[in-house]
Amino acid sequence: MGCFSQCRQANYSDLSVRMGMLAANLPGHFLGSANTAYASQDQRDASWRTEFDASSGAFRATFDHAAIGKALVDLDGRWLKVNRALCQIVGYSEAELLATDFQTITHPDDLDSDLALARQLLDGELDHYHMEKRYLHKQGQVIWILLTASLVRDSLQRPCYFVSQIQDVTQRKRTDETAGAHAVQAVPQRTAPIVTAAVLAPLLIGGIVLVGWLIGARPFQTLTPGLASMKVNTAISFLLVGSALGLFTLPKRRPWQSTFARAAATGAALIGGLTIVEHAFHFDLGIDEFLISGDEPLNPSTPPGRPAPATAGCFLMLGVALLLLPSQRPEARRLLQWLVVATFLVSVLALAGYVYGVDSLYRVPPFGSMAVHTAMTIAIVCVGMLHARTDFGLMIPLRSPDLGGTVARKLLPAVAGVPLILGWFRLQGQQLGYYGTEFGLALHSVASIFICAMLVWWGARSLNIADARRRKVEQQFGKHRDELAHALRVNTMGEMAAGIAHELNQPLSAIANYARGSARRLRDGTGDKTELIEVADSIVEESTRAAEIIRALRRSVNKSTPQQTLLGVNTVVQRATQLVAGEARDRGAALQIICADGLPQVRGDQVQLTQVIVNLLRNGLDALQGSRGEKLVTIETRLGTEGAVEILVTDRGCGLPAENPEGIFEAFFTTKPHGLGMGLAISRSIIEAHGGRLWAEPIVPVGAVFRFLLPAEHGLPYAN
Repeated sequence: MGCFSQCRQANYSDLSVRMGMLAANLPGHFLGSANTAYASQDQRDASWRTEFDASSGAFRATFDHAAIGKALVDLDGRWLKVNRALCQIVGYSEAELLATDFQTITHPDDLDSDLALARQLLDGELDHYHMEKRYLHKQGQVIWILLTASLVRDSLQRPCYFVSQIQDVTQRKRTDETAGAHAVQAVPQRTAPIVTAAVLAPLLIGGIVLVGWLIGARPFQTLTPGLASMKVNTAISFLLVGSALGLFTLPKRRPWQSTFARAAATGAALIGGLTIVEHAFHFDLGIDEFLISGDEPLNPSTPPGRPAPATAGCFLMLGVALLLLPSQRPEARRLLQWLVVATFLVSVLALAGYVYGVDSLYRVPPFGSMAVHTAMTIAIVCVGMLHARTDFGLMIPLRSPDLGGTVARKLLPAVAGVPLILGWFRLQGQQLGYYGTEFGLALHSVASIFICAMLVWWGARSLNIADARRRKVEQQFGKHRDELAHALRVNTMGEMAAGIAHELNQPLSAIANYARGSARRLRDGTGDKTELIEVADSIVEESTRAAEIIRALRRSVNKSTPQQTLLGVNTVVQRATQLVAGEARDRGAALQIICADGLPQVRGDQVQLTQVIVNLLRNGLDALQGSRGEKLVTIETRLGTEGAVEILVTDRGCGLPAENPEGIFEAFFTTKPHGLGMGLAISRSIIEAHGGRLWAEPIVPVGAVFRFLLPAEHGLPYAN
């Protein structure tokens, strides 16, 4: 069986795909070291074909009729064996694939990443890996696939060939892309009013101002007499910005709505950009008198439609930001947020100029000024655009449901508003002659310190309240988890009653036999003292064994508060296996224990960890039902990554579900006719409560391995 038998223990993968890329760049075979694997191409072909033919018919049927694509791939990238599902995925017949290599159908943009992963696999840095990549269908369309890759080696650890598992995920990728296109509206409900206000404000204010210009109503153009008016092109730009933002944040957009939104955003950016060109080079491009002609009343040298330079710059940045709003690319998102933040700062500076009477903050001589209601509306739009994308960058901590996000949302408005208000009061007092500059500065400092201290106190109080609620919820959750775990233990012990009775019957029968034999010898007067002592020792040994079984059963059934103590993992594994041994024997299966020596101790609750191991062992026994192969469940302990202790439970049964394998850890998920679907969910929560991690991996061609890590207590004596 050689390499092929190893292949059946590995995870499938499209390392094939990676191999071809390296083969295209390296002379000869895939790697120089791979050249020694077989003397010739014919020998490699003969080797894998002999092994494949020698393998069981059940495995070959599993390979050929699997619901997902599977393949064996040579070191130079040629397909050696493909199944029907793979042919359906890529549109080629089996003969067409076997006559070519994977490089032919691999998307060129995926070659570099393939090469890197392939090199790690061949260098022994990885034993398998997963990757999403693209194939080119025979008819020309792009097919997205999920690949799981492994490399098969011979007994001398020389590369032989690759095993590939290929799952078509094109439909899921399209669904994700559709969801991504609408991601701007996938935000918490609390952000919806903010985004709505950001859409309505520019539409309402822009519409009113535009009507004011069309009918010549000066009050509609400015807030109060003497202040700068909002220009015609500014009002038009607000209408475009509001329309684009409203359409981009629709729950379901039609193609024409997306097109119109992009056109509106482009129009706003063009108005801003062309206006800046007019200001910078003193050009008159004719866009300022499109609707209204004549001179602006407060600034006769400026056309009525031309916005101030600061306003034009804001619309240029807003237009570009709106075009980036639907994008899912990280660099586009990052640029979007920086453009919005820059625009927001410009508008806030203008508002501060009006509050403090500093016209240089909202006017660039000799050009016009940014109107106060223009600055206010731009600020509202910026806030709304940030809230339209709460899944990235600056907004993640602000919209987080955690304590940090809660405090930030409470303090940020006060932090932004209080300095402006205090500065305005200080300035008004000085202008009215109530106090001088020094007194005003001192008053401003004291007021700032007092208000900031109150804000800190309020934030700390909010954190304490939220933390107390969190601890209460965690305690309630832990209590419910322990009660449910106890109920499942009792249920499990009931299901295992026959097996436990069988295990208990053995030492009790042995004790009875030893006792009867001793009594008979004593009655006959033939008992030797030495022999009777040996028999008595055997009775003690068997009674101790029976007592240990009963104690283990009582520990599992008793309802007690979890107590975390220092434990030897090997001891816990042996006691858990003892509970399941009888059931395994009744099912015609065997349990194999492989315990590593010198493992560090772990801190945990022995009853709960025993429950997890018992549950995993029984799941392995259930998976073997109906299996024609070896009925063996193996449990192994070893030193895991980062110094943690790892426990593995392996079976060669029915394996994991092909669709959503992580679903087995969800509550009420079961594939058993009479299962509750809570065992693995409770087991994972127990391991996580111990600071560990529990997960499952498939075994090729059949079977599964459940693994969990527990933090080790280093610096303490090792457990035997």
